[in-house]
Amino acid sequence: MDIIKVFGDVCMRNKWQLTGRQATLPIEGGRSQIIELERFQFQGEDMARIFTLVGPADELSTVQLNAILSINFSLAFGALAFAKGQLVMADTFLLRHIDHDQLAFSMNFLAETADGYERQIYGTDEH
Repeated sequence: MDIIKVFGDVCMRNKWQLTGRQATLPIEGGRSQIIELERFQFQGEDMARIFTLVGPADELSTVQLNAILSINFSLAFGALAFAKGQLVMADTFLLRHIDHDQLAFSMNFLAETADGYERQIYGTDEH
């Protein structure tokens, strides 16, 4: 499956701005969140990951880090993680099973949830 095409189709259907492998999703209150797409292989399976930055990892206290691990268990989709020195929200898919509705729902969930954490933890709208 051509994940780049599916990603583009999802963005077009939802009127989300697409720039390469990045989609900008509008969030209520005039905010926005950027969702990035990457393709990779894991144990011979073609996979895709979407993720969005929340904020700098080095600004988090030990108490906040423990809280983040607790939050992970309650998330309906995706997970909080650390990548590129940032707290991120990410979701991973097997390419052979991905569909437009599933991807759109996950992108929207990650954008809204990550934006809420960005606002609560960092008080910013940078991502």
